Amino acid sequence: MTAIDAAVTPDVVGFRRLHPRRLGRRGRIVVAVLMVITLVVAVLAGYGVWAKWRLDQALNGVRSEPVFASIDPATRPAPSADGGMTFLLAGSDTLQEGPTTGNEASAFLDSPSAEASPGQAAPGRADVIMVVHVNTDRSKASLVSIPRDAYVTIPAYVDSAGVAMPASARKINASFALGGGSLLVRTVEGVTGLRVDHFAYIDYLGIIRLIDALGGVTVDNPYGTSDVYGNPEWDFPASPELELDGFHARVWVSQRKNLPRGDLDRARNSRELFRAIGSKLASPAVLSNPARLQSVIDLTTEVATVDETLDPGTMKGLALSMRGLDLAAVPMRTAPTLGKSTKNYEVVYILDPVNGKCLWSAVGSSDLASVVRCSQA
Repeated sequence: MTAIDAAVTPDVVGFRRLHPRRLGRRGRIVVAVLMVITLVVAVLAGYGVWAKWRLDQALNGVRSEPVFASIDPATRPAPSADGGMTFLLAGSDTLQEGPTTGNEASAFLDSPSAEASPGQAAPGRADVIMVVHVNTDRSKASLVSIPRDAYVTIPAYVDSAGVAMPASARKINASFALGGGSLLVRTVEGVTGLRVDHFAYIDYLGIIRLIDALGGVTVDNPYGTSDVYGNPEWDFPASPELELDGFHARVWVSQRKNLPRGDLDRARNSRELFRAIGSKLASPAVLSNPARLQSVIDLTTEVATVDETLDPGTMKGLALSMRGLDLAAVPMRTAPTLGKSTKNYEVVYILDPVNGKCLWSAVGSSDLASVVRCSQA
């Protein structure tokens, strides 16, 4: 694939002209954050004393932010039926520094460059949202994407100025912009009926560097696209083995308007990128290359930001407990919808209440066959 000319960047409605290096820390791409850490720990745990020591150092540097402290326990769902654990993973996969839809778009695009905090109001929306559930003995897991434009009820909250705001029906991705990780957790709990045990998001620059440190990734790309965001050099042919470096992976996973199912296919591509990272991480190309291995370990610190309950010991313990999990056996699906509609002058997805109830019950009980049956690809 032709290298990107830094002088030819997207310049379309709602996008700033951004050099790749200027897509700062506010731009975030979702990959299963804790799962990436899990894969790093699980793969390296048996690799030798040096690798373990370097990994311990990296985990001690992972950032954490307050998410659960402000949530009233009495308002939360009961623990999962199977005694397992649920992770909420969020981030932005668009090539702009803030939201480009809704009334907040221009305000965020004109705002100072402020770092988002999961426990506070954020300067961007959660464009991709994933729910990961693992059962008690860590033998089963499922990953479900919630479309960013799903029309849901966002609970009442207190904004960054201390003003009490009432509950409202909006796109689910607005909850992160309005109240950070805490409000997104409460919103997702209301939609799914699942208690979220941990929250994490991933840094965009970190994931590009991680993919490059891995030597690139290979993804299954069912739909060929070209001239992405108006850039003739951003061309992704249909292929079961499309090779991507970090920045091209960023562009590939962010596209939606030129995909057959729009946001649903973008959610699918986000999950595919996660699978590709996991596959490459466990490959001989990484494990047999000491320099590459050290880069991957060091980047563990820079990739993820996690909630306040995920201290290094907890992260390592969780990761080690999932060492036996077969990634190929984990169903990765999308929450079912009834199609698109228009609400508040915006196009939204209406979640399917019948199949949705079936899905989230199946997720919480680790009924993997029903997770597939009640969801979308």
